[in-house]
Amino acid sequence: MPINCGTRPPEIKQFDGASKENWWEAPPVFNYRPRHEEPDFWALAGTTTFAMTAQLTESLGGFLHPIGELLPIRFIGRDEEFVPLNVTNAVDCLDPEFGHTHQSARFVEHRLPGSGLFKVPQLDRETLYLERDDDDERLRECIDERGLRGLVFTPVWSSRG
Repeated sequence: MPINCGTRPPEIKQFDGASKENWWEAPPVFNYRPRHEEPDFWALAGTTTFAMTAQLTESLGGFLHPIGELLPIRFIGRDEEFVPLNVTNAVDCLDPEFGHTHQSARFVEHRLPGSGLFKVPQLDRETLYLERDDDDERLRECIDERGLRGLVFTPVWSSRG
């Protein structure tokens, strides 16, 4: 379920892998569908990122802090703090011989990052997730085990071919 910024500052659309923590000011957001069941991860309308409560951020921090910035937003009518994740882990790992959309992209395996969320400069409006077979802990498993809702993982690459 998306949350909206009433008057959207242009920079809120720019979750493109660049750091924002030095100039970010918490914009106000609201839930334009207040009668729907609330997710754990909220889509931030007009962006390719998601927001969550600060409390949820604390429990997932080990997965989130190494790959990005947690920036504050003001959720109108709520006392709890919400934060979107600005993924700053940007890795140039696309094969230049193929297209630059997530449907046509081909990845160069040895350039892929370690596990977790990341961005590719050529697809800066997309947030990608990589899971490796030898990972002890995986973000997706953690989310599934807790029954958290609001994030969808769509496979775009596999080492298995």
